[in-house]
Amino acid sequence: MKENALVRICKIMRYGSIGILGLACLLSVLAFGGSWGSACDLASQFRLPYLWIQSLGLMMFLGCRQWKWAGVVMVFLIVGASQILPFYGTEPLKMQPLPYRIRLLQLNTWASNRQPQRIADLIAETRPDVVALEELTAENYRVLKAQPAIQSFLVQIRLESGRLLLLSRYPLVGKPKFGASPPWVQAKIRVDGQILTVVAVHTGRPIGDDGQYGWQMDRLGRLVAQIPPPVVVLGDFNTGPWSAAFNRLLRPAHLHNTQSGFGVEATYPTFIPKTQIPWPLPFLPLDHALVSPDVQVLKRWNGPPVGSDHLPMLVEVAFGSGAPLGAGW
Repeated sequence: MKENALVRICKIMRYGSIGILGLACLLSVLAFGGSWGSACDLASQFRLPYLWIQSLGLMMFLGCRQWKWAGVVMVFLIVGASQILPFYGTEPLKMQPLPYRIRLLQLNTWASNRQPQRIADLIAETRPDVVALEELTAENYRVLKAQPAIQSFLVQIRLESGRLLLLSRYPLVGKPKFGASPPWVQAKIRVDGQILTVVAVHTGRPIGDDGQYGWQMDRLGRLVAQIPPPVVVLGDFNTGPWSAAFNRLLRPAHLHNTQSGFGVEATYPTFIPKTQIPWPLPFLPLDHALVSPDVQVLKRWNGPPVGSDHLPMLVEVAFGSGAPLGAGW
């Protein structure tokens, strides 16, 4: 009886694994149909998990000497990898450093974050010149603004209704602009005589929104397209770089994704959703830094956990007069 029960358990595990693998392969194909509807566009967010599951499935079939099935999985694996590897293969151009260099920090602070002090500690340690924070509650803002690390910024722009905060060590040029749907803040800063426009944004989720997310991307694309370069857009876009709706933002505004040449850097989740249980392996690259073609990307990396369900993202860029079109790409 015990042996029969063990056999049944093994069969359930085997068929369950094959079912998960089959589902991952199916969804990885549907992910190419982002323009067909929000469901397919949502499927494109999970390309990293699909690749991990397919890799495990390939090893399973190879270990069992199931060559035919291993070949089938290999096809899906190659197709999926073709959407991820280009982010690693496009090396930033080696060129003379541009005259103005700044460091930017992007973080969705998480409305349920109980450790805002860790955010202040991160800012003090990494010393960014520009910071964009989303989902910043009134209580956490009260804690942060009392910290020396936050008080050291020359400019603090808060969009209370959208829970956005934009910080800059450089002076503001003119008045900041604000908007909704999605919430955004636009500010021009003067970096040693050179003007840089920074846009901080927090979009909605592309889930059951009846086209609302795509409308937000189109609207944001038109907004950024009207801004004279150089431009940097920071934010939690709630989607990965493979989303058809997300790419509708990049094209009209002529923006480049700073992940190109530095790899896909997932920032979410750091907790199991709807819980406070830590999750060690983020698999969704929801946070982005987008730049105009005259901005050179020098470095990009994720910071340590700070009590949010997102990891902080940092990027160093250079810009200035004389930068050729497409510098850094």
